[in-house]
Amino acid sequence: MATVETSVRDGVAHLVLNRASALNALDTDTVLAMRAALDQWRDDPGVRAVVVRSGTPRAFCAGGDIRAIREAALRGDSAATTRFFREEYALNQEIAEYPKPYLALIDGVAMGGGLGISVHGAVRVATERSVFAMPETLIGFYPDIGASFFLPRLGGALGRYLGLTGARLSGADAVTAGLATQLRVLRRSARVHRRPGHGRTRRRARQIRPYRATVRPGRHRRPHRRRVRARHPVRGARPPPGGRFGMGGDDARLPRGRVTAEPPADRRAAAPGRARHPRRMPPAGSGGGVPAGP
Repeated sequence: MATVETSVRDGVAHLVLNRASALNALDTDTVLAMRAALDQWRDDPGVRAVVVRSGTPRAFCAGGDIRAIREAALRGDSAATTRFFREEYALNQEIAEYPKPYLALIDGVAMGGGLGISVHGAVRVATERSVFAMPETLIGFYPDIGASFFLPRLGGALGRYLGLTGARLSGADAVTAGLATQLRVLRRSARVHRRPGHGRTRRRARQIRPYRATVRPGRHRRPHRRRVRARHPVRGARPPPGGRFGMGGDDARLPRGRVTAEPPADRRAAAPGRARHPRRMPPAGSGGGVPAGP
């Protein structure tokens, strides 16, 4: 079974990590497969962007395959270990310099090499299940995969703290720190898709789609708007660019100023004689009365 599955849909190339039994740990074959796919899509006009994600919800990428490195060391095959790290670092640099948008969907554990194939990209999407860490110091190693470049740029002493302690960050923490660019709550979106009637809503949308072109939104409101504008002319309104409001009339040429609505003339004539509410009447003997109308 291939360790990396590739496909292109609607101009977007997909890299799916497919080593679920090893939590998508990177070995030499996986790194070479990713580099070959990126090289193929680099100059392909049918590919506008690249998305890398995991084929299992357990982890995005647990880093380098420590078991394979240990077995190579026990065999005395230092050339295999050297080749793995050389190809892995070349992959990280290629991702950082890739000419097309590189998007990483980091759902699950992303440690060590998992950050190497994600944080160097343009877009890093974390979820509520994401776990970020650089735990190399816990096994007597130092933070690699370009960590000396991105850790000092996290701000303050956070990068030094993460590099020395191997502390873990959640998806929200990673967004705040700058390791991820955005957070997506997959659990909430899954609930939305499981709501009763969701499929029925999609069917209704497909049924009315052919008729949407024959209906103009807001057309039924136009006669009502004309009646309202004729009954309550707007005075002093500033017209939009083009000099018209879209409803016609002479109001587009009115002077600028505060927007006020005038009642009809018959109401203005009757305004001075209107009775006021008892609570708003002036106190007796104060000389006040009903104010004159406009």
